[in-house]
Amino acid sequence: MSGPIERMLAGLGPEAVVSKLPVPPTTGLPWTVRYGSVGGEHDRVLGGLRSVLSLLSLLGLAGLAGGLAIILLRNLMAGNADPALVLGGGFVTLVLVGLAWPMLMRRMRRTVKWQRDAIVEATQVRVTDTREGVDVIWCEPLSAYRDIHHRIGFSTVDAGAAAMAASVAPLDIIELRHPDPGRTILLRMSHQTQTGGMDMMTMIQTARAGGKAAMQAVVGSRVNPEVEQFLAAATAVSGMPVTRDDAALEALNAG
Repeated sequence: MSGPIERMLAGLGPEAVVSKLPVPPTTGLPWTVRYGSVGGEHDRVLGGLRSVLSLLSLLGLAGLAGGLAIILLRNLMAGNADPALVLGGGFVTLVLVGLAWPMLMRRMRRTVKWQRDAIVEATQVRVTDTREGVDVIWCEPLSAYRDIHHRIGFSTVDAGAAAMAASVAPLDIIELRHPDPGRTILLRMSHQTQTGGMDMMTMIQTARAGGKAAMQAVVGSRVNPEVEQFLAAATAVSGMPVTRDDAALEALNAG
């Protein structure tokens, strides 16, 4: 029987619930990876304050919608409401609830404290899933895993309750893929590059050394050399094939 973290990851994927990017393994087997929603003490304090403020804002928005609904209902029952006003108010109420509910659910998912510790060995994968202090331990033979899979995922980042909007960040996600998504192991997750993996300083140095043509070659490139190096090293160490989803293949072919 699967545990709560397996069920959560099978339904949502790591990009929806991992709040801190994992440190990818850099050596040969065994690989040790840790990810989840538990950061350092400083992260927990700031995250807790942000969560409380966001929750209060969202509850206030939901309360406003509920209060508006009650006022409209009372006026309607008393026969004092204009039908057009009732319809308009009902529409506004639905919009407010529709905005508040998804934001509240995203915030709640990201603040549940959980952690996955995985050790990938030459013949097996050992995992300890921890949620709210309760451990679920399981083990799978490495042969049960299909491949090392590179895909493009998307992380939704709240822009703030006041803005009632969110930004979407594309991610390079590399996983040791299992037929049961809840047992897939996240190996690497990083923000997708738009500059061929170069930071600002490297871009300036490239422009100085190679001129405009060198800059044009990297601007807009979604191929991250660090991702490609990791994939090459991972398949060499594990002997498992590398596969990519359509979005990752498109980014690779576009260069």
